[in-house]
Amino acid sequence: FASKSLFAGVHVFAASADVPDEFGNGPRLVVLPPSAGYRKQDNQPALARAQEILEKRGDSPRLKRNRILFLAPDADAVSRLKDQARTYLAWVSIVDDVAKSRLDLGTYQVEQAKQSRDTAHAQLNHMVRETYRWLLVPGEELLRGKPTLRWDSISLSPSAPSIVAEMESRLREEELVIFKWSPVHLNRMLNQYYFKDGVVHVSAQRVWQDSCHYLYLPRMLNSAVYEAAIADALATTDYFGGAQAVSDDHYQSFAFGRAAGLVIDDEAVLISLEAAKAYAAHLEQERQAKITPPPELGPGQGEGGGTDAGVPTRGHRPSPPAPPVVTDVLPKRFYGVVTLNPITAALD
Repeated sequence: FASKSLFAGVHVFAASADVPDEFGNGPRLVVLPPSAGYRKQDNQPALARAQEILEKRGDSPRLKRNRILFLAPDADAVSRLKDQARTYLAWVSIVDDVAKSRLDLGTYQVEQAKQSRDTAHAQLNHMVRETYRWLLVPGEELLRGKPTLRWDSISLSPSAPSIVAEMESRLREEELVIFKWSPVHLNRMLNQYYFKDGVVHVSAQRVWQDSCHYLYLPRMLNSAVYEAAIADALATTDYFGGAQAVSDDHYQSFAFGRAAGLVIDDEAVLISLEAAKAYAAHLEQERQAKITPPPELGPGQGEGGGTDAGVPTRGHRPSPPAPPVVTDVLPKRFYGVVTLNPITAALD
């Protein structure tokens, strides 16, 4: 796992307290110990250990459960892996004893011992790849109306050049981690879970955080995937609208049918399609009202709209209104400074 990967962190044989509960720039991978073997017929040791880490971080409940995946050993191959590890460690011990003059061997025998050690090391690496080949992905489904934990198990090929590349390829292929998301699917999720019971807008940040918390929602690689799907949707009038904030039924920086970079913060909202269309029509009416000139008075009409004793009066055309004064409104900017203790900075 030394190469660059999609994972925000890889935790080998880690306790639940040592696996961070964070949004991260990618999901986290937990490598289960050899004692937590997995097989199709008897998966209890692996799933019991994985579920413990999935639900708890130490003594606290884990919140961001949709940001964690597991790599489990094949239960049938663990014994062979341990035998190979013992063989390798035995040759390492012999070579070390020779180097420290605890064991006296001839030159030929020393070379044989080193070759055997190197061969055992290569075989051990290959055996590790053959053993650690089950990728366990948690999910959730409704059974008899009750949310139930579901595990998807993916068998990884030990002959693949890179285990990280193999995992990324399978996760992308099975859509268990979303690397690029169409606004069609995002819009369907919003309509299914958020735009109902009279709700017309929802916090954009809440939707992203919910997708990290709940196993029944899609698992996105990171927030950039979510932001790209929103940008694609806002560029059209087919899905939903967006705004940077809501104030007194007014959507600030309203975006619908135009490319807009919505900043995902506490105040940004996504607006249902019907509400976005209605608000866009309202804005258009206001714009038309501002640019439409007042009606001209016809011949024979005075300022009161009548005539003098049946005698046509000369028409009066009022002077046009003065153009509105346009001033540039600068955005408000805020900044803060916090001084941290260099010894306890990470904790603070």
